[in-house]
Amino acid sequence: MDSDEVSGYAILKETEKSLEKLNQLWEWYRTAPDFVDKLLNIKNLCWWNKNYSVYFAVCERVARELPYHSMTMQFRKDAITGYLHLDELKLRYADDPNGLAEAILMVGEAYYQKGQRAMRNWDAEQTAENIPTTKTSNHGVRRLHRQKYL
Repeated sequence: MDSDEVSGYAILKETEKSLEKLNQLWEWYRTAPDFVDKLLNIKNLCWWNKNYSVYFAVCERVARELPYHSMTMQFRKDAITGYLHLDELKLRYADDPNGLAEAILMVGEAYYQKGQRAMRNWDAEQTAENIPTTKTSNHGVRRLHRQKYL
């Protein structure tokens, strides 16, 4: 069983077979270290080949069964972005307005955190460039000098 089978059936638009193979893949390889990377590749191939049902199935299953994985937020964001792109957001969450609000908040939080990290990285780069350093071999003096500017 390989992720290529899931992707192959998804590309051929054999959704039932693709979902069946996805279930097998999930059962057999869910503890593998590169499992989520394989799912990410499957998801991307499904989007590019317009097999949206498998695309959303992968996104929602990762969000449901792997809530604490580092890539889960990416899958949630991609699901919301996909629904927005297809103009199906209202249809998807028609019966669950709280789910919609929660999903939007989670995606917003992910973008906020990503933006905050980017700003911290930018600030660190700017600060590091503008800190005058001493030419002394005394590490303690250099550290105190830098702390003054940080």
